[in-house]
Amino acid sequence: MEKKSRISAAQLCLLMYLASSGTGLMSSPSVAASFAGLDMWIAPFWGLIGGIACLWIMIQLHRLYPGQNLIQYAEAILGRIAGKAISFLFLFFVLFTTGYVIRQMTDFLSNSFFPRTPPLFLGVCIVFVCAAAVNSGIEVICRLPVLFFPFPILMMVVIFVPLFPDLKPVLPIFEHGILPSFWGGCALQLWYAVFCFATFYIPNVHNQDKLMRWSMLSPILLCLLLAATNWSITSILGDAASMYHYPFLVITRFVSFSEFFEHLESIVMMIWVVAFALRIMYGYYCAAVGLAQWLKLPDYRPLIWPVGMLLLLMSVWDIKTTQFAQFDSLVFPAFYALCGIGLPFLLLVAAWVRKGMTPASQHKTSNASASPQTQQAEQTK
Repeated sequence: MEKKSRISAAQLCLLMYLASSGTGLMSSPSVAASFAGLDMWIAPFWGLIGGIACLWIMIQLHRLYPGQNLIQYAEAILGRIAGKAISFLFLFFVLFTTGYVIRQMTDFLSNSFFPRTPPLFLGVCIVFVCAAAVNSGIEVICRLPVLFFPFPILMMVVIFVPLFPDLKPVLPIFEHGILPSFWGGCALQLWYAVFCFATFYIPNVHNQDKLMRWSMLSPILLCLLLAATNWSITSILGDAASMYHYPFLVITRFVSFSEFFEHLESIVMMIWVVAFALRIMYGYYCAAVGLAQWLKLPDYRPLIWPVGMLLLLMSVWDIKTTQFAQFDSLVFPAFYALCGIGLPFLLLVAAWVRKGMTPASQHKTSNASASPQTQQAEQTK
């Protein structure tokens, strides 16, 4: 689709990291706390296993089929019918998860800042902005995180430095055993599994020799960020962290500088909106490109607005609340893990089997097509 467009491995790393950390900071603490309790800060380390596995699988598939993404090599691996079915399921996963993020953003803004604004209007505004970026191409999408990267760092410094004297050790560790933190890590696949979207960006990376190193840095940075944030939230809120939908927003209300700078949640909201936009662009581009390739279209741009309407539909489609499947249930994270890690792993195993069988079949074919004189000479040798 964009063969002449080139991005760097570092740009892709920042895009994946910021796309996941924006929504992760907002709602992942409440998800981890509902499973792990005081061990919620340990849960991201368990979740890191899924993030690393996801990216490793995607890079291995790209090495077997360079220059292609999952939609393209699924047919080459499984055949036309099965490949179309697998890629359609993956596309549905991309559309649904991106639409779900739009719903997260609209609910967050409506509940916390704009109670009188219709959520659908907020969704239309963010989709319109993201559609303009997706229409500009992959290079624009991947350069935006580089421009935006200093602001989340500044936000974390402004919030956590004043709170540092109030932080205290979170004890006891593993009070109820290791399983609560493990299940909390499984629930965090809601954020780690979306690293699979990198399959649509990897073919455009020009420095492929640095791809593995930079890619693995994204889940590691996300893990450290979530662990530090969850530890701070637990230190301040304790067991009450699971009672809030947005614990990170709650602790920002404790911040004040000499009783002059207060109510910093408005600054957090501005930065979060940009982080949400990056996450939506990240999935929006994948949905548009993937659907165009699934339909065998030469360009993805005519599908940008139809895909945008599909995303808006997914954001309101039978979802009463963005918290409907995150608490006390692993069904929703299992869906993410199955589509984001399970399907690519299935393709990788099938590709290994197919690549392992191909040389032998080619050898038999070449022997069968060889002349009798050649076969007799080989036998003599």
